[in-house]
Amino acid sequence: MIMALIFSHLSLIWAKPLYFDSSDQEVRNRFCHQRSPQQYLSRPENRLNFGNSGGLFNRGVCWWHDRLHRNIAYLAYFSPFKPMPHRQTHTTYKKNPSGRGQRITHFPAKGSIYELLNKIKAGNEVIEIPGFYNLNDFSRYFEKEISKFLEDWQISEGIFQGGWLKGLRGKSKVSPQKLKKQFDEVHKQVSKGRVVFLKLQLEGIQAHSWLVISTFKPTFHGLNLIVLDSNQYELKFVTYREGEHSLYYPGEGRFVPYIEFENEELKLIQTREEFCKKYQ
Repeated sequence: MIMALIFSHLSLIWAKPLYFDSSDQEVRNRFCHQRSPQQYLSRPENRLNFGNSGGLFNRGVCWWHDRLHRNIAYLAYFSPFKPMPHRQTHTTYKKNPSGRGQRITHFPAKGSIYELLNKIKAGNEVIEIPGFYNLNDFSRYFEKEISKFLEDWQISEGIFQGGWLKGLRGKSKVSPQKLKKQFDEVHKQVSKGRVVFLKLQLEGIQAHSWLVISTFKPTFHGLNLIVLDSNQYELKFVTYREGEHSLYYPGEGRFVPYIEFENEELKLIQTREEFCKKYQ
């Protein structure tokens, strides 16, 4: 019964395959009018081919895995009949202002996978990904480069920019009233068409993450969620019931979800809206 409900609900948000072989103008028009980020992530071909692994202390890169997913869902489209990105790097050498020695500055080569990933991370523009039909194919071909990119992103942001502190914020058990309030906010944002990033605050300093792409209220008091979990390829069905103090993650323990990176998503929404104004 539950599985029938899941697939019935997903059928409402599934979209057509998201690749194009027509003119650039038509591509962008279809990008703006025929899909949403929730629709995009509802289809398996529009997800990264590999799961959450590697990272600091081999604890994974789930936050960055999810954020790359979300950036692509909001801002990327595929053009399979154009040349794919290459793997070349580019290095320039510049003299120090003092004139002593040299300072080495690395720039991603134009048209390279490294340039493309940096643009996706920045979230400042709608990105064409050439040479592939979908994200699954793209990430299978460039798995090594994307995995390394996620680990570098984790190190630069998590350590040097203090991002790891987010994993220390929040409790793994709260009052039923507070937990209900947080799930009400999740439902509110998802109902607006957003892909909500949830940090799962586990006991201690551990924190996992989900992307919530759909929510609906069951007959009992609570909320059902359809989430993308970087630890598995298929979508996950999660049920919250009013009165709970926390939820349980198999193999990890109890947790409380917290919405994170809201401003990052607002930036993606604004970038997409500004791009699509000309196609309204």
